[in-house]
Amino acid sequence: RVRGTMEKQNKRVAVIGAGPCGLVCAKTLLEYNVETIVFEKTQKIGGLWNYDPSPSSHSCYKSLKTNTPRDNTSFKGFVIDKNKYPNHPSHEQMLEYFYDYAKHYNLGPHIKFNSIVTNVEPLNTQDKVKWKVQVVSNGTLEEYIVDGVAVCNGHHWYPVRPTEDDIPGLSTFTGTQITGHEYRESYIFKGKRVVVSGLGITGSEIFTAALEHSTAAVGASRRLDRFMDKKTGAPHSTSANHHKPGISRIDKNRVIFNDNSEAVADMIVWCWGYHYRFPFLKEGMVEIEEKPARVTLYKHVFSPKHQGLAFIGLPTVNDSLHPIAEKQSEWFAALITDLVRLPPIEEMERDISEWKNMITKYNVKY
Repeated sequence: RVRGTMEKQNKRVAVIGAGPCGLVCAKTLLEYNVETIVFEKTQKIGGLWNYDPSPSSHSCYKSLKTNTPRDNTSFKGFVIDKNKYPNHPSHEQMLEYFYDYAKHYNLGPHIKFNSIVTNVEPLNTQDKVKWKVQVVSNGTLEEYIVDGVAVCNGHHWYPVRPTEDDIPGLSTFTGTQITGHEYRESYIFKGKRVVVSGLGITGSEIFTAALEHSTAAVGASRRLDRFMDKKTGAPHSTSANHHKPGISRIDKNRVIFNDNSEAVADMIVWCWGYHYRFPFLKEGMVEIEEKPARVTLYKHVFSPKHQGLAFIGLPTVNDSLHPIAEKQSEWFAALITDLVRLPPIEEMERDISEWKNMITKYNVKY
C-alpha cells in the first residue's frame, strides 16, 4: 500500500543486535535515508558466527559450516565470492564475509558496541508513536527516543531444556547432559556412549560427530520416519542400530525409547530447539508461546498492537534466512518512511489466527 515517495527522512530507528540480521537491517534503513543506531552488546559484529570455546557463551560450534549454498546465503548486491569461498563456507569465512559487508556499506560508524539494551517501550505522542530505548553503554545508562525499533537479537541463545514432565526419570540420569547450544568440539565424545535427542539440522550434525568420535552413539527423534525406507517401512540398514524414536523415560544410565528399546548412555545432548526471549520488552508486549516455541506476529515481522516495532530474522525456514531478513528489513524501512502502511489491527489479528489454524491443522513445525 504505497503512500508516498522515498526522500530525505527525518526519522530515527534503533536496531538491536549487530549479527547478520542487524547488519542487513541497518544497511537497508540507511539506504532509505533513515538515521540508524545499532546497539551491539559485545565488541564484535557477527553474532553467533563468532566462535567462542566457552560452553556458557552464545556461539557456534567449531566445525560449523553453512547448511545452505553460498549463493543462497548471500545478501543482495554483495554476493559471496565463489573464487574465495567454497559452496558451504565455514563460520570463519562467513564472519569474514559479514565484516566485508559492514565495511563495504560503511556500517561501522552507526554501531555502538558494548551497549546492552535494557528497556524498550512505546511513547504515545500527539503525532505518532515513538519509542524510548534505554541502553547501558560501557557501564553508562543512556536513553534514546526513536521512531521505530528493529529487534535483531536472534533467538538461538536460550535453548530448550527438557524437564521431568517431558522425560520421566530425567533427574535420575547419572551421566552428563548438555544442550546443542553448549556443544563446541567433538573431543567431548571420546570414550563416551552418547545419545543425541533431536535430529534437526544442528542435532544431525552433532550426531554425526558423535558417531565418529564416541564409543557408541544413538540419535533419537520423534520424526523417525525420515530414517525409514519408503518402500518397506523398515529402517534403513545404516539407521537401524543408530536411530531411535523419541525418548520415553530414563532410569539412571539407561535411556528407554518410545519403541521400548534402550541404550546405556554416559552423555545426552539435547537438541530441542530454542525459546524466544526479548528481555528488554515488558512481559505481554508480544505473545510468546513455549510449546511449540513461536512468537505471534503479523507475517512473522510486526506486532499488530505496537506500531514501529519489527522483528527481523525470526522465521524457521528450510533455506537461508538472510534473503528473508533482507526483505523483512525493506518492508520495515518502507513502513518507517511512510511508503507503505500495515492493514488495520483487526485484519492483522485475523491473518495471525488463520495462520495458527493452518499450522495446527497440518501439524506444521514452525
